[in-house]
Amino acid sequence: MSKSSIPEAITIVKKSLSNQIEDIKKTSTMSSLILSVCLVDTLSGFYCGYEGKGKGHEKRFNKFTKEFLPEYSNFLHDLRNNLVHSFSNRDLNFMFILNQDFFDAFPNIERILSMKVFNVHKFKEAIYSCFEKYFGLLEESENLDLRANFMKRYTALGIIKDRILPVMRNMEGNIVSNINNADKMPTTNIPFGTIEALKTKN
Repeated sequence: MSKSSIPEAITIVKKSLSNQIEDIKKTSTMSSLILSVCLVDTLSGFYCGYEGKGKGHEKRFNKFTKEFLPEYSNFLHDLRNNLVHSFSNRDLNFMFILNQDFFDAFPNIERILSMKVFNVHKFKEAIYSCFEKYFGLLEESENLDLRANFMKRYTALGIIKDRILPVMRNMEGNIVSNINNADKMPTTNIPFGTIEALKTKN
């Protein structure tokens, strides 16, 4: 892959993952956490040049978090496993709280009963910052090793992209699969409908 295509690949991946960032911002507490650790999974693959073969997931994950999310690096992989594989919290015993106004009222709180308090809002802010920091470094052309690893991951596995699929809807709002089943203009029998750009991913 030519040097000129590296910025293009970076733009494609950043745009795709920016959509995941937006989803993290919009979703509820647990859903946003699961999306967040999946994003860290993805970024760690780019950071370490993962090409889809062999083991070493935990090593890649921890290497990335030590560099970009150091406050969470000691336990984030365990949290990821609990959330993604079993939707549980047994091992770490956190109380997840999203409301920042709670922490404004109790700024030094660390535990409630026997549970460690996890500030979801603060964690999400850290995710946004690490995303910007990683891509900021990646966009600097002198970071050759970082870019080489990024391109290894991108070339091997690609990234999910947004696509538009044009569809026709009839006057009732249903998608028409065959033009012969579309609504017809009076007297002329010419089929008509509304065209919609259906969002897809691939």
